[in-house]
Amino acid sequence: APVRALGPAGWRPGWSLLAVLEVRYAGMPEGSLTEWQDLAAARRTNRGPYTDRAVSGEALRRLLDAAPGLSAQAPVGIRHLTSRADRDRFVDFVSRHAGRDFSDRAAWRETYSYVRPTRAEAERRGDGFSLSQLFARLHPLRAL
Repeated sequence: APVRALGPAGWRPGWSLLAVLEVRYAGMPEGSLTEWQDLAAARRTNRGPYTDRAVSGEALRRLLDAAPGLSAQAPVGIRHLTSRADRDRFVDFVSRHAGRDFSDRAAWRETYSYVRPTRAEAERRGDGFSLSQLFARLHPLRAL
């Protein structure tokens, strides 16, 4: 019944809840509003155009270093896309196939199952990614 009640608010037929959260006021955050504004202004994501400048060889080498907690025997390969042709092929691939994860209910539930509330929780479990890795550092009022 609660899901049906969301229909008038724009809930689409066929959608189902992934989680139910209780949001409550947790007090004022530490730090000033100016600090939070500066943090938001300094946020860097890949949601905009990239600079047209090569990544240094040292930065690429550091990206190959194994992250703590990852198995050296894991069947994972890393390839740096350094040419325009490589990037164009990758963009084409993502544009054709990225929606599959979100349109397939089981695949989306699997992806969602790896979201962890904190980086410490992801490290403790040895898998997944934290909200801050997805969206940058979150405001303390996110406490749920």
